[in-house]
Amino acid sequence: MDGLTATLGRSIFRIVLNDRNDPGDELAATVAALAAMASEHRLAALRALIVAGGDGLSAGRLAELLALPASSLSHHLDQLVRAGLIERRRAGRQRIYAPCFDRLDRVISYLMRNCCAGAQSLPPPSHGATR
Repeated sequence: MDGLTATLGRSIFRIVLNDRNDPGDELAATVAALAAMASEHRLAALRALIVAGGDGLSAGRLAELLALPASSLSHHLDQLVRAGLIERRRAGRQRIYAPCFDRLDRVISYLMRNCCAGAQSLPPPSHGATR
């Protein structure tokens, strides 16, 4: 398990423990979204699609950018589609993938409300911290 996966796993566990009174399916949808992002390749694909914007990218272009075989990429993209983080559409013979910004906004909002509630400010990132 890589560091990102372990960190997301701990975050999901904290959300579940701290939010047992969540109304509706918002908790389940957030956990599904975080689980879908808990892969280096899926996170890289999502990042590339966000950078590309609403027009999205073809599966072929994504495979080139990420240097992944089409079969592996297809699996990762399916996970992101099922979680509602990206959408898939056809343009002729190509499959185009684009980010679902409204869904991403809901995930971020949920995390801010439920994981950062009561915090006056978030701590600064510890990039390049020395021991």
